[in-house]
Amino acid sequence: MMGGQMAHEYMYLTSIGEDTLLLCDTCHYAANAQIACFHKPITAAETLQAIEKVATPECKTIEDLANFLGVDKARTAKAVFLVATVAESEKDIERFVFAIVRGDMEVNETKLANAVKAKELRPAREEEIRAVGTEPGTPHRWVS
Repeated sequence: MMGGQMAHEYMYLTSIGEDTLLLCDTCHYAANAQIACFHKPITAAETLQAIEKVATPECKTIEDLANFLGVDKARTAKAVFLVATVAESEKDIERFVFAIVRGDMEVNETKLANAVKAKELRPAREEEIRAVGTEPGTPHRWVS
């Protein structure tokens, strides 16, 4: 980010803008969505159960999975496969990034790029996903 962690960004509301602003009328919080802080809603505590493998035919999305299992999306997790361009030994290299997020959340690519010190992130291609030992589009579901 320009100016480091303490940089301020001045924004103006316009119909042709390219950023998303988060504004709160109650507490007057305002931030660019790429760097905004928030607290995940806490899910209700549940009794732990034994883990079991469950077949989930035709479940291609988190929505499909949650509906099939009869659970809230917050009780699921999804894997997001990306490739990061990072500087190493004075040259740019690509590193595979495997991010797990709660099913009702989305990956904030700006925050993830900062966390892994990436110059940029891009979605992993199918052959890159296969190269790490998984099959794209084939869900593996474990429930407890």
